[in-house]
Amino acid sequence: MKLTKIKLKNNPKDLLSYFSLEYDMSFQFERYFQYLDYDYIVEINDDDIKQIDELVKHMNKIILKAYDFYCLNLNENLKNQYSFFIKYLNKFKKKDYLIWRYDILIDENWHYKFIEMNANTPGLITDIHNISKLQRPKYTKNYNLKFKNYINSKFKQHKWKKIWILLPLSFEDEDFLVWMDYYNILLKTFDKKDLIIWDIYESNIIDKEIFTIKWEKVDVVLSFFPLEFFLTDMNYASDFFDLVINKKIVYYNNFESIVLQDKKIFSTIWDYIDSYDLEDREFIKKHIPFTTSVFQEDEEKYIAKYRFWRMWRSVFDKWFYSKIENKQDFVFQEKINSKIFDEYWNFLVLGVFTDLNKTIWIISRKQSELITNDETNNNKITLVYKK
Repeated sequence: MKLTKIKLKNNPKDLLSYFSLEYDMSFQFERYFQYLDYDYIVEINDDDIKQIDELVKHMNKIILKAYDFYCLNLNENLKNQYSFFIKYLNKFKKKDYLIWRYDILIDENWHYKFIEMNANTPGLITDIHNISKLQRPKYTKNYNLKFKNYINSKFKQHKWKKIWILLPLSFEDEDFLVWMDYYNILLKTFDKKDLIIWDIYESNIIDKEIFTIKWEKVDVVLSFFPLEFFLTDMNYASDFFDLVINKKIVYYNNFESIVLQDKKIFSTIWDYIDSYDLEDREFIKKHIPFTTSVFQEDEEKYIAKYRFWRMWRSVFDKWFYSKIENKQDFVFQEKINSKIFDEYWNFLVLGVFTDLNKTIWIISRKQSELITNDETNNNKITLVYKK
């Protein structure tokens, strides 16, 4: 695995024009593209992919155990508005309908470190898929095309007829592109009339069935929509998730993902480390930084992560420790000395998407600072290609 200098295949203005025409939209895409790395790509080979896949499979095994440990204390772990989901959690009985992303940091010894995971969130899933088609150097293969193949095969095998692609209530330009990507990808398998894009309130729930505003019955909801957004209307949320739990509709990524989204899942692993077998314990010590829900005074050694947030503002290093309130809403994770990949002190964070079985696709983020920060713009999405 290495950073490789590239010559631009498309400049930013060309890309902006392409997306404006492709989606017949006049959105301002500047923010969407300002984080793309136009100077480098990440090259991976078969050995890299095999190693990552093996690590991810082992990590999935550990996470599933941690999920059960977490559920032993649901009333303690899911408080306030999150307590809504307790009655719906059913111990991963719908394993087939979950996708999540691990963030993996490469340390100075070339060890892969699982630093967190994200479950019910768009998480740059389709952004990279689309841009990578336009930027790919000729001598490489587009590893991100695995995403398109995976989505089509998964939905085709279940023979669903009417698919609702769930939009956020108020979405930014890049959010819209995510859902349009799903729409265009699924058009390879489904008829246009069977794909529906609307937000959660453009629906009717009648006699334990869900219909579109055009009174079309829906079979499955495709969503990486943050679950807590449903809680803006508790009555609707109750009706909607009752349909899911009673198997009247498939919700893909379902409400078990709220546990995986909680960064406390990593401190749970360490809380219960003695309950794992020897092989798992060795894996945890080597590949998962020590994480705890107990406040740590040593701000040089630890960073603080807000349990449920998804943005850079949710991670605090030593400069922000003094601003932390409600310490019970955070976990504290040991800092990692990162592998430096270039003369500008950039390191890589891999975003590895998986279901319960395998690695689906990979993205990468190049950073020169520990904390991803929109204001300093030190966060660059660096596309991953297989040589």
